[in-house]
Amino acid sequence: MIFSSEKQLIFKVSIGEGAERLVVFGESHPGDPSTFVTHDASVIAAIRRHRFYKQGKIREYGSEPAEAVAAAPSTTNTPQSAPEEKDVLRFSNFSQVKAHFKKTYGAEAKALKTPAQVEAFAKRVGVVYEVVNS
Repeated sequence: MIFSSEKQLIFKVSIGEGAERLVVFGESHPGDPSTFVTHDASVIAAIRRHRFYKQGKIREYGSEPAEAVAAAPSTTNTPQSAPEEKDVLRFSNFSQVKAHFKKTYGAEAKALKTPAQVEAFAKRVGVVYEVVNS
């Protein structure tokens, strides 16, 4: 299922008993709508329950999960493979990176004082990020 939005969105959805999933709408090209792709039925249902979807800020395209999984080519992602462009979180400064990790992952401020500490934390939680200066 492909979801799109006119703006780049980042929010959490509840997908089970206490389980949460971070939903990140990324832009493929500046000016294009932001998209999020998933085949997980629980994530699709959670997005449909979210207020952004109900307000019309998120639109959906594509087929239902079972059809999408059957039609999708099988690919294997190895841990050594480079992250796809859409999987990279972009921030305009280092403070935004730290704030995101504190809010999203509950990181302690004293554990994220230096860029090396932030990089180590990002690897530990499996997040790829970059700081882009516009």
